[in-house]
Amino acid sequence: RNSAARHGLRLVAKEARDLENHHRGRKFHETFARIQLDAAKLAEGFTKSLPHLRSDWHVSFVPTTIYGCHDNEYVHGQAWILVEPELDGKFMKWNNNA
Repeated sequence: RNSAARHGLRLVAKEARDLENHHRGRKFHETFARIQLDAAKLAEGFTKSLPHLRSDWHVSFVPTTIYGCHDNEYVHGQAWILVEPELDGKFMKWNNNA
């Protein structure tokens, strides 16, 4: 069993799964990040519109950052990944990314 001590900010990196989006590189991740930011704004508005603030109805989206890494195996020698903070706790995923 492999294990490592975790220190500092914990992040999760996401890369495009299918070849078409993989070749789009940074543009794929920029679109994803923009949609996630729009969704976060809508979620904030929804939460504020509730008649009584209820913690079990809070909808939010994690902030994202796009990183570029030099890698000659990728288009134009650049690998692009979307990075989010790793979350603690139990969360419900409401889609299957299909």
